[in-house]
Amino acid sequence: MEQDLLATIIDAETEIRERIAGEERRAAQMLAELRRELDDEAAREEGRLAAEVGRAVATAGDDARERAADLVRRAAARAEQLSRIDQATLERRVLACLGRIVPEPEP
Repeated sequence: MEQDLLATIIDAETEIRERIAGEERRAAQMLAELRRELDDEAAREEGRLAAEVGRAVATAGDDARERAADLVRRAAARAEQLSRIDQATLERRVLACLGRIVPEPEP
């Protein structure tokens, strides 16, 4: 009887150990699968963010080119206006500016 009881206990212990080992294998497989899924998700997110950054850089470049072109157009228009100033007006403006830059000599 004691031998039968001991054999039953040993069989039960062996079965428990096998079940625990099986559960550990399944847990390891689940963990490995979860890691793969997370790696895949991280790669997809990285790709999405890289594309978003690329679009943002392109948009910023377009905006900067538009602003630069606008500045060039305005500068060209102002240069055209200034090129049409007659000599007398130009001399008056230069003298007025010089008067502000160079102080009058004291008597």
